[in-house]
Amino acid sequence: MGIGDIVDYFLLKLAGGLGAGRGPERHPRARIREIRDGLVRVTGQVWSHGELLCAPVSGRPCVAFHVLVEERLPFRTQDNGWTVLLDLQDARPFSVVDDSGQATVDTSGPMELALKGMRGPMPRFDPANRAQLERVKRLLESRGFATRTSLGLPRTLLYEETIVAEAQRVSVDGFGIHEVTLDGDRRGPREPERVVLRGTPDEPLLISDPSEVPEATGEGGRGG
Repeated sequence: MGIGDIVDYFLLKLAGGLGAGRGPERHPRARIREIRDGLVRVTGQVWSHGELLCAPVSGRPCVAFHVLVEERLPFRTQDNGWTVLLDLQDARPFSVVDDSGQATVDTSGPMELALKGMRGPMPRFDPANRAQLERVKRLLESRGFATRTSLGLPRTLLYEETIVAEAQRVSVDGFGIHEVTLDGDRRGPREPERVVLRGTPDEPLLISDPSEVPEATGEGGRGG
């Protein structure tokens, strides 16, 4: 079986590429140094804290990724016949940095990636796509999915891969809190502290494309 027989069509979504748009605004916007404890939205550049992840399909280094694989079922009328086969997400902690300071993004809790990016069809017989098609095949098979139907026909699949890359500019919505730490910023006579952004079950951490409007310069944050 050739790699090109795995799927009929792919949709690739590359974060930070063409078509990037404005992310949803759920919370007050603020510069990092002016954050008060509470729900807030900050925008800045991504700094990794160590070893990067490898995006499962494209192989790109990143601090976070989300892969969604769907299959079209010919006799299914709901959602135009598409059903989710695989929904895979992983992330490492990182920092987001603006002109006023930096905040640690704790990705260990509930989190959503809402990044828009470049989209384009991937014809199944295009040799340039062979490596990615092989990764999709291995990814599905490692999760127990066959790449052909019970009748021996190729499954009609669609996939999206979104990443958060080193040095990428993003907006982060989350619950901001100040924690005392030896490597934090010292503000006057107080103990050194750092700003940490986290998600909660009711308010997941949201990483999205930056806002198109200027960032606020006043204090931000509200109680959750």
